[in-house]
Amino acid sequence: MPLPDLESRTEKLFSKSDQLLGDTITVVMPGSDPVTIKRQVSHRDKTRVLDFAAATAQDILIELDKATFPTRPQGTWRITLPRLPGRTFAPAGANTDESGFYWEVGVKEVKGA
Repeated sequence: MPLPDLESRTEKLFSKSDQLLGDTITVVMPGSDPVTIKRQVSHRDKTRVLDFAAATAQDILIELDKATFPTRPQGTWRITLPRLPGRTFAPAGANTDESGFYWEVGVKEVKGA
């Protein structure tokens, strides 16, 4: 029986580390029950250049694993984050990460949600 290699275990290793180290988020897809999971959430700053000035704005990036969310995240989904209680977000662009196992999802706030 061949020994398993690291590549065949990578997805499970990522999933386990998220369960231990991630932020607890809730994702709601239309017509589905809410899914509460732990995932890596980056609350980074991004400089936005305006005509004659620059502004710093928060640029949130969430990693969603493709095993749990096989379809590309859509703007109709709703996401809540523990560090920003009372605010609801929607995906605003999703790309595959370097490993190929995750969606890197930018979010925008949904006013009045």
